[in-house]
Amino acid sequence: MTLLQPKRFPQPDFPDSWYAVAWSADVVAGKAAPIRAFGQDLVAFRKADGTVQVLDAICPHLGAHLGHGGTVVGDEIRCPFHGWQFDHTGACTLAPSAKLLPKSKPLQCWYAGELHNRIWVWFGAHGGEPGWPLPTSLLGAGKRWKPAGRLTRQFASHPQDIMENAVDADHFLFIHGMSELLSAQTTYEDTGLHTQLRSRSRSERLGFPGLVFELEIVDQVYGLGMQTITTHVHHPKLGLRLSTIVVEGIAPREPGQLELLIDIYMTPLPIPGFDWLAHRSFRRAVAADVDADIAVWAHRRHLSRPLLSSADTQIGAYRRWARRFYPPVSAVLPVEDASASTALAAPEDSPARTAPLHSPL
Repeated sequence: MTLLQPKRFPQPDFPDSWYAVAWSADVVAGKAAPIRAFGQDLVAFRKADGTVQVLDAICPHLGAHLGHGGTVVGDEIRCPFHGWQFDHTGACTLAPSAKLLPKSKPLQCWYAGELHNRIWVWFGAHGGEPGWPLPTSLLGAGKRWKPAGRLTRQFASHPQDIMENAVDADHFLFIHGMSELLSAQTTYEDTGLHTQLRSRSRSERLGFPGLVFELEIVDQVYGLGMQTITTHVHHPKLGLRLSTIVVEGIAPREPGQLELLIDIYMTPLPIPGFDWLAHRSFRRAVAADVDADIAVWAHRRHLSRPLLSSADTQIGAYRRWARRFYPPVSAVLPVEDASASTALAAPEDSPARTAPLHSPL
């Protein structure tokens, strides 16, 4: 007899959030760019003023894909099959062989914007306007950031599980080579969270074996689709101080299948001519850390009834907070009362849209 296995990710496939569905460089002026996201075929193109538009890609006439052979005409896109033309709102403006145009807007128009070399698209389970605006910057002010590298990774996981690492302080000891965890604090907001962690690390991944660094890590999560990880590195004896920031965007391609779009930035070193060495070392360190996380994420099953310990109170708090991104459960849930005991209460397969309010997801 074959027993049915529980669904690997019991929560809905795509939480309401902004997602980085493509690099900006992939959407060239005058050309249609196919995008696969949220289990759907989309097409991106630039209007005459350079702004990006994202529409459903399948022509409602006879099913041609607008991203493969489609032509950009001013602020509109033309189907390669029979020349039907659609404006940036998704309305059909031209059907050469038809006497009448469709009255409704046959193509869905997706809310989109550009930020830090990426095309971001809002996914909302029930449509409507974005739940919050796209940030104007993720780098913050007060530092000179220099690009140090770029990574992309594809693997099986869920956006909620990726962002859970931000509050899981203990995983830094076992996955990322921290030798000592000094402090960790997480604060929750309506549409984001902020974790500040202090540690010591021998971290040979930095390229300096045998040295112990003091680290301050600040993880800022925006919804469940974007985050920045800022690391301040200090070696007291060497007098070394530098900062890095990793900008990470999640692209949900299919249910349970993600792509990470990652940029790495660093502050200039005080020693002229050594930036290239630091960039190479930290690019390798970030790649090693991301790959170490993926080695777990790619095979992890999301447990709705995890066996939590007294050290895991932030896991319960995070999962209660994350439920706001799965409508119609839209109430802002308190996070301060989340604990291991409340997190153990939900049934294994409770779906997020109908689960009781204490479900940890």
